[in-house]
Amino acid sequence: MATYKEAHINYFIEHGEWTYEFSRIATFHNQYTDSTVLLLAFRRESSFLIVNVLLPILLMATMNILVFIIPPDAGERISYSVTVLLALAVYLTIVGENLPKTSRPMPIFCYYLTAIVILSVTMCIVTIINLRVYHKDEATEPPACLQSFVNVLKCHYHKNRHRKASISNGRPYVVEENGLPKGSDMTASVQSSSQSKSTVSWKELSHVLDIVFLVSFVIATLVANLYYILILQDNEFDENDLPI
Repeated sequence: MATYKEAHINYFIEHGEWTYEFSRIATFHNQYTDSTVLLLAFRRESSFLIVNVLLPILLMATMNILVFIIPPDAGERISYSVTVLLALAVYLTIVGENLPKTSRPMPIFCYYLTAIVILSVTMCIVTIINLRVYHKDEATEPPACLQSFVNVLKCHYHKNRHRKASISNGRPYVVEENGLPKGSDMTASVQSSSQSKSTVSWKELSHVLDIVFLVSFVIATLVANLYYILILQDNEFDENDLPI
């Protein structure tokens, strides 16, 4: 036979880090022995961690993404990326000292910090590679596959840009066989360029890669943060899952 009661909290003093949720006292009786199980449930306040840990990490991760906006000729890309990475690494070291030193289970926040560090290191590597592409010898040409990739993105951009301009001016958007609006100056220029087989320079390729990497890392950072938030919501404490 088991009887369930709640603990009295008349002498309980509120704490700034923990919030009291509920308590249970289960008393088990049998013919051999009696046992009592006391369960106290507390919830950690998240305001301190959000303001002092999560927000600074998010801001530094956002600053690292801005490396793709810095002009390559400025000569500050690598130093900026490495500086932000070192600042993030030092801050994560301080935060890691306050995390539980256990592997079973591993704190969810450790996986989040690892993902942010991996993204930052990847940004540094990509920045170095992109600068190498930017300063390539102009006497050489990029591979044909990269040139086709750049040309596809440029044609798609110009076509969408002209469509928006035509709609805003109230003119109908008429498309020819080559996918360009009829009667536009861009049609003749693109036709002449396609006939002359214009090539893409290394600097143009680097500029397109900057845009691609910028969009890619913004999406990756958003996905990492949303995934971390969803995991935290799934691991919320449920009173019905208790054994008593």
